[in-house]
Amino acid sequence: MNWRKKQGVLSESEVDEGEDRISHLPDSVFSHILSFLPILTAGTTRVLSSRWRNLWPSVTNLKFEFCDYNYRHDVEWFTDFVDGVMINCEALKIHSFRLKSWKRMDCSRVYNWICSAIMWRVEVLDLTLNMTDPIYLPRSFFFCKSLVGLVLNGEFVLDVPFRACFPSLKRLDLRSVLFVDDESVERLFCGCPMLEELIVFRTVWDGVRVFKISSHSLKMLYLQVTTSYWTKSIRNYEYVLVLDAPNLAKLELHDDHSENFLICNLQSVIDATIDVLEPDSDWAIDGTYSERLALTLLAGISNTRSLSLSGDTLQALCVLRDYKLPTFHSLTHLGLHMNVIKHGWYLFGELLHSMPNLEVLVFERGLVDLDVMDSDFIQTWNIPFSVSSCLLLHVKTIEIFEFVLRKDELLILLYLLAIAKVLQKITVHCGLYLSRDTKYQKELFMALQEKQTISVFVMSSCPQKTKDDKDPSEDVFCWGERRRLQIVQFIFYMSCGPLCGSSFHQKGAGN
Repeated sequence: MNWRKKQGVLSESEVDEGEDRISHLPDSVFSHILSFLPILTAGTTRVLSSRWRNLWPSVTNLKFEFCDYNYRHDVEWFTDFVDGVMINCEALKIHSFRLKSWKRMDCSRVYNWICSAIMWRVEVLDLTLNMTDPIYLPRSFFFCKSLVGLVLNGEFVLDVPFRACFPSLKRLDLRSVLFVDDESVERLFCGCPMLEELIVFRTVWDGVRVFKISSHSLKMLYLQVTTSYWTKSIRNYEYVLVLDAPNLAKLELHDDHSENFLICNLQSVIDATIDVLEPDSDWAIDGTYSERLALTLLAGISNTRSLSLSGDTLQALCVLRDYKLPTFHSLTHLGLHMNVIKHGWYLFGELLHSMPNLEVLVFERGLVDLDVMDSDFIQTWNIPFSVSSCLLLHVKTIEIFEFVLRKDELLILLYLLAIAKVLQKITVHCGLYLSRDTKYQKELFMALQEKQTISVFVMSSCPQKTKDDKDPSEDVFCWGERRRLQIVQFIFYMSCGPLCGSSFHQKGAGN
């Protein structure tokens, strides 16, 4: 057989005889195909045909990206190229305009590009820029009726007018932007009647003291505010976070800046992640911040079904007087960062008392702080005096990340196995330094043997993974009569290697 046929290579005669289907496509299809290419690549297609030379300026997706690896061109060349594309653009309406550059851009040119995109009734505007100076957005920007998605990443100054309106905007992503005053924040969100998804990365110098998010259409909110020790030391007034979103379903909050929370109409939240840090202030020592956190923020989302609390959040709640925690009647899934030794486990018992219907308990950052000696934890940890009903009668699944089988971890795990009477599945994701101590392995094995309710035991060598990822090295064991053999073999395989696991398998088979 001819080698060309084996390799699927056409001869020159076969190529000449082929039908030219591309040339018969209408111009609208050509333009649509070119819209999926970066604008620089789309522009180079003009050398292929005289017909294509006149088509690429009509693309409706304009994507410009200038990063450090563009060593062949300088910033001036890039800005001239963008100017040329904008001048020659023949589209009456563009779908998306994306501009990304980590090099410093001239503010006047960026301003003109934004005005042109608005004039073309852009639907998706994505700007990630490092500019020479902060840039004020044009007034026409705040009345753009065509915008569906907006991303602003950089020092864009938002001086939002009174009647600002984005009637079609559904997704808004703000990162490191600046506001003229508190009213600009409120006007911005009030002017988005269709907003469903909001992502905000705030900086402490964004010019806002009271950050108010009020939206009846909002369904997902991600808000992150971070500070440094230096910025905390110069604070001279109280920072407040106000949330009013009656249809919000998912909330993720990372905030070590706000000192007070005003929560309205968040009872619709079903999935919440709370990561807040007690600000460095004089009044925080007496538990004022903890009361505000528990009685306002957590009470405002008490109808949630899934809740994740960071170690800093648990630390802030630990000084709460009389443990005035709200009751989460609908909560079935709880994630905890218990790697805060001196605080997290002190609150554990009282925390579960406020969650009577909990079914899934996840330790997202392990059981203890691995940087601290296990003997220090054993000396300070007290077994909860009272056991919550949810741990006794409702918790069916426990998942543990970053598990290395230390003595303090084993102590906690044995406690959980003894208390959780209806536990059906336990999943352990091992850390990088899994202990080889056979004494601890046997203790865990015996505890699993005594736990007759467990039908599935999962142990993974992957130290971290997300909910949506599947670990290829994960093994699932469902046992009945042979459950003893399978558990022992697997635990020793994970800690000592395949040879040790195989020998123990043969020993168990003889029993």
